[in-house]
Amino acid sequence: IGSLSIEPIHVDHSIPAAYAFIIHASNSSIAYTGDLRLHGSRNDLTRDFIEKARDADIDAILCEGTNLGRGEVVSEDEVYNKVRDVIQAVKGLVIAGFSIADIDRFRTFYNASLINDRRVVITPKQAYLLNSLKDIIDLPDKDNISVYRRNKKRYYQYEQEMFDEYQTLDAEDIKKNQSKYILVSQFQDLRELIDIKPNAGSCYIYSSSEPFNEESEIEFDRFNNWLDHFALPMYHIHASGHIMPMDLRHMLEEIDPNIIIPIHTEHANMFARWCSDISQFIIPERSKPIELK
Repeated sequence: IGSLSIEPIHVDHSIPAAYAFIIHASNSSIAYTGDLRLHGSRNDLTRDFIEKARDADIDAILCEGTNLGRGEVVSEDEVYNKVRDVIQAVKGLVIAGFSIADIDRFRTFYNASLINDRRVVITPKQAYLLNSLKDIIDLPDKDNISVYRRNKKRYYQYEQEMFDEYQTLDAEDIKKNQSKYILVSQFQDLRELIDIKPNAGSCYIYSSSEPFNEESEIEFDRFNNWLDHFALPMYHIHASGHIMPMDLRHMLEEIDPNIIIPIHTEHANMFARWCSDISQFIIPERSKPIELK
């Protein structure tokens, strides 16, 4: 773009196609981490960014710090092991909640379903996303995936396309063979349990981040009321899509930028104090430009 050379670098995150960037100007280089992590299934991608940023002699890095206040070292492999073991112990229906864009988490539940002789049942929207990505990334075989068909008068075109593409199941199908399925369900889909009527011994595996603002806390309280109504205990099994504190510090030590600009964090001042021995910090202020000399 003009005199700027912009280098995108694929990094590991909880959703595919996450990128960091290195921006090369005539007399300086700036790095932008975006959202990234080193504890996921493709940490080699993030390592690639770190090495390229290290070699680029970075003047300033815009760096995420989402997990500075809540670090927890859990890998996707650990999530799989825990999910597998919980499913193995459940005699009724397993209901799972995670972001439909988190392809790693979908693989985790898919693989856990195979070893537990269950079938993953997803929403038409998630099926549509998987179908859109099938030529870009390696995805599980759809032979062990079904799409949930809600009982309604009219379906969107994409829903009908997914019903034609996948085996479909409705509430009655799942109700009759609950021990054979893992139903992937978002908060707004829980009303379907009215017709499914989970058997005693069923459970919900919540595999996403905790509420992070007032609106999501209200939504989470409503979700817990649904679980209580259907007598569903909840397991929280999750690995964050964001880099952990010590990994973050080691990354910055290796890149060794002249200036660190914290972004995507509620702990910018703590970030600056905690890494003050690495580089100078500039904490951004709303509507105030940062000039790099």
